[in-house]
This record gives sequence, C-alpha cells and structure tokens, in this order.
Amino acid sequence: MVGTLLLASSLVGGWLLSTSISQPDYDKADQADIQQLTEQYFHQGVKQMVDKQYSLAADTWQKLLLVNESIPEAHANLGFSLIELQQFARGREHFMRALELNAFQANAYYGLAICLEQLNDIEGALGAMRSYVHLANDKEDPFLRKARSALWEWETILDQRRSADRAQQQDQATQSTEQNSATLSN
Repeated sequence: MVGTLLLASSLVGGWLLSTSISQPDYDKADQADIQQLTEQYFHQGVKQMVDKQYSLAADTWQKLLLVNESIPEAHANLGFSLIELQQFARGREHFMRALELNAFQANAYYGLAICLEQLNDIEGALGAMRSYVHLANDKEDPFLRKARSALWEWETILDQRRSADRAQQQDQATQSTEQNSATLSN
C-alpha cells in the first residue's frame, strides 16, 4: 500500500516544485508561502506514512488540503491513510475526489478499488481496478500483479453470486409453479 503512495509522491516531487498555486487573491509573497507550506505538508505526510503513522499522516493530508484542495496526489494519499485506519467510506470519497481532479491518477483507482471491496461493492471494485490496470504503465509494478490477482478473485466472487442468484430465481419459479398447480387442483 505504502509503495503505491510513494509512487504518487515521487511523481509529485517535480510537480510541487514546478507548479505555482493559482489563487488570484494572493500576492506573490503569499503564493510562495503557500507553496512552501504545501511542500512541507506533502513531505511530512509521506514520511508519516512510511513510518506507518497513518493517523498523523491523515491529519497532515487534511491540513495540506486546507491550504490547497486541488492536489489529487494529496487526496489519494489521504485515501491510503484512511484505508490503513479502516475508514473505507471516507477513503472512497478522497479517491473519487482525486479522480475528479485527475482522471489519470492511476493509484487513486487502485485505492478506490480497495475501498469498494471493503464496502462490499465488488462490481465497483472490479471497474476501478480494471482502470488501474489499464493506466499502469510500469509492467514491473508489484501492484500490477496484485491488481490482476484481485480482478480474478472478484470476477470469481461475482460469478458465484450470479450462479446463486440464478439458482434462487429457479427455486422461486418452481415454488410459484407448484403453488399455482396446487391452487388449480383445489
């Protein structure tokens, strides 16, 4: 899990340094302060996650998002912190927000899939993980193997559910036919 978020943080390292925060109400000094605070919180959050201090990391990501709500990587990393804290519904919301900000944020699809699985939305998890696999461009990515394994597992679960649903429908149809036959013979 932490490896995925580090992927996001390594991609963001250059982004944070090259991106100015476009907030028209701030003068250049304020923008520099905001940029410095953004970088400080980002690096602090990554360190806390590496150190497995997920509650502290979640607090740090939330502080960062108060400074600049439009960083998809911060939403994704907050989502991963929330997964570790077993807060799957909140994690789902942050992964979805990350994807609203950047539809190509691959690790957000991965985290979203994990949250959806834990929330028992296997079809949603399957769709999110398929998106992750589609976007993953590093064939050596260890999470790609895990993603493919999860896809296989979830497809099997859905197939079993569909078979059970068909069997239940057949049982109900048989019972209905038997009831109708009994009613007609009376």
